[in-house]
Amino acid sequence: IDWTLLYSLASSQSPDLVTVNYIQIIHPTVQPVYLNYSGCVTREWQHNTDENKDAYLNIKYKPILFDHIYELKVGGMARVKFRNNYANEYTFDAPIVNPGNPDIQSVEVTQNRNAQQRNGNPVNNPGNYKATENIEAAYGQVKTNFGKLQILTGIRVEFTYQTNYHSETQNVLVPFTTNKFKYYDVLPSLHLNYQITDKQNMRLSAYQGISRPNYTDLVDYYAQGVNGGTQGNPHLNHSTGTCYDARYELYINKEEMLTGGVFYKYIEHPIVDMLGANNQITPKNLSNPCTNYGFELVGIKYFGKFGISCNYTYTSSRMEYTKNYYPSADVIEKRIEIIPLVGQSPHIINAAINYRDLSAGFKCQLVYTMQGENLKSIQSDYGADTYQKTFHDLGATLEKTLLKNILLYAKVNNILNSKVEYYIKKYSGVQESISTSMSFLVGLKYNL
Repeated sequence: IDWTLLYSLASSQSPDLVTVNYIQIIHPTVQPVYLNYSGCVTREWQHNTDENKDAYLNIKYKPILFDHIYELKVGGMARVKFRNNYANEYTFDAPIVNPGNPDIQSVEVTQNRNAQQRNGNPVNNPGNYKATENIEAAYGQVKTNFGKLQILTGIRVEFTYQTNYHSETQNVLVPFTTNKFKYYDVLPSLHLNYQITDKQNMRLSAYQGISRPNYTDLVDYYAQGVNGGTQGNPHLNHSTGTCYDARYELYINKEEMLTGGVFYKYIEHPIVDMLGANNQITPKNLSNPCTNYGFELVGIKYFGKFGISCNYTYTSSRMEYTKNYYPSADVIEKRIEIIPLVGQSPHIINAAINYRDLSAGFKCQLVYTMQGENLKSIQSDYGADTYQKTFHDLGATLEKTLLKNILLYAKVNNILNSKVEYYIKKYSGVQESISTSMSFLVGLKYNL
């Protein structure tokens, strides 16, 4: 028998996060950059607190039945989670005389529209909410071996209870209203592992799982910003998936390996963010299921103190959504469009070069990541979905042991200063380009 009790409390504060919004006309001729007239500058204050209480219990028993050893295991868990989130965003407008290529440090922006602009947007801000998530689960499993074949099978039952409310709207209503969600899932699983040799395995798995909506997706709110808005959906359902995996593993030594696997997933009630009128984003469940399949290759190899690692994943997903189609200006029809999962790239590459000197307590790594084209947001009109172009990233990490219990670490991201670019397939050219810059992190870690 083993059991665990956990308690955790985490908080964060993000004061005065400033965003500057520019506009620029680039066709037919490139013109100067101007501040967006409405909401050219936003300043946001945010803080939150997360409190978790967890309890785990596992009971294991190894009987001998018919001269064969079985491992029987049952257990359960309970988690009580509470989040209190606050956010307020202030907007500023460009001056009447809006100069081209402005120096944001010297331009005087205004807050003269109304009192609401000066007080911020706590009423319509999606970040103002309180939420609870209580999960209770129990499982039973059996594991045994027949020669080189290991069989692990079992079933898990999960009960989910969630509540939430918007702190600035629902809590002032009479009577007070709270969004409540309650459901349970029965999730079976089967895992087979055949040990070909001491260094080779072949694994097969079939299982079911769930994906719960984010807290903010379930909060009942409506927020409209300069470049669009967001809206919660208290009628959102969780997604369920049936998954099949197969993987071959070759462990050359304790650090070097080569694996290859294939997977297939069947997802019911997939959750997508729908882009509607006024660029309003609302999370919704698709009525048609989604299929998702692909393969993955992983390799790690060392040459003395130097090492290389590479991971490549190919993924193909398919969802059907009925959209508005306009064969002519005054005619509207319904047409099914085949789209991939939002945010899922068909090709992902991660490659790294490592150097380590264990005697000196030093190691560093240079990492390249390629994220292929992927769907960013779904429109209700046929062919009007927004996609992100292929993104390339280069980063580096470093760790050095200074003393027995003190570790110096450093990390730099986006060395290439790559831009994030979005486009709509039926139109030519980039619709939106977001400039990014390198970020640095340096710190000391002390181990007790």
